Amino acid sequence: MIDPVILQTVAWAASLCVALMAIGSAAMKLWNPPAMNAKWNQQLGMPDSLRVWAAGVEIAAAVLFLFPRTAMVGAILLTAYLGGAIALHARVKAFPFVVYASVIIGLIWAVLSVR
Repeated sequence: MIDPVILQTVAWAASLCVALMAIGSAAMKLWNPPAMNAKWNQQLGMPDSLRVWAAGVEIAAAVLFLFPRTAMVGAILLTAYLGGAIALHARVKAFPFVVYASVIIGLIWAVLSVR
């Protein structure tokens, strides 16, 4: 049997990793390096005006996910955001991202069930 304190610590560490991943992704959208801009506009076919909105939603969902009282709402928003990203990347056949985002969604709900 795993010690509950250790399990809680691991769950919070994984929650922090998920939130930092989302915030880092949003920061790249806001920073807008040329490689990101080319991928966003050309490969994914997304207008540049949506980049800032996507970053805002991602940051808000990550912050909500970190607080215990709003963690469920944050998990739902992160799942919806990543679900949309999966659909968008599957459309252009970028399957490594599809697998990555699916694993992150599973981690979000596993961590939330332990916390």
